Amino acid sequence: METQELMSLVSGYSTYAAADELSFTAESSEPASTPICGFLASFAFSYITSGGPGR
Repeated sequence: METQELMSLVSGYSTYAAADELSFTAESSEPASTPICGFLASFAFSYITSGGPGR
């Protein structure tokens, strides 16, 4: 990416929010994931990176 392209992308961001203006709250009290989802994601990642069965 060229410098001029980068400058045109960020030209509209001249003001930033102060840290005390930011609000990080959850929209729900539910967890972002479940244990079974974590297990399946870990298994799938391991399966993909190891090349599957027999490798």
